Amino acid sequence: MSLTREELAELDTCLCLAARRTARAITRAYDRALAPLGITSTQLPVLTAIATWPGIATAPLADGLVMDPSSLQRTVGRLVDAGLVQRTPGEDRRTRVLHLTDAGQALLVDALPRWRAAQDRVAAALESLDPTFTPDGLTALRTAALTPRSKP
Repeated sequence: MSLTREELAELDTCLCLAARRTARAITRAYDRALAPLGITSTQLPVLTAIATWPGIATAPLADGLVMDPSSLQRTVGRLVDAGLVQRTPGEDRRTRVLHLTDAGQALLVDALPRWRAAQDRVAAALESLDPTFTPDGLTALRTAALTPRSKP
């Protein structure tokens, strides 16, 4: 059995698909702004979080960034290889904690104006479509999506 054209067209209206397409387009805008620095929009919040919480372990960092732990490990590995992040042993043998290097700190300083420019461009584009659009609205949507619903 196969799906009809109408059923396939219905799947194209999926909210998850629409959100992922939109996220990819927005990600590209930030990636273009950060590319001259050699980092991506995925790496910037990781660097920012490590700067905010020096010595954070990867598990709470993944939770805080709502990232899959294996994806975070790959991202952190690239940042370590680039000399921007240092991994050191934590309180036990299994735990590794993260710190920005001096190069990581300097890169964040350089990234801020580029990030601001991308932020302003994306925000202006979104607000021109819907004046009520705000980052708080996205946060509320993410929270709602992550909150389990009770069964009736």
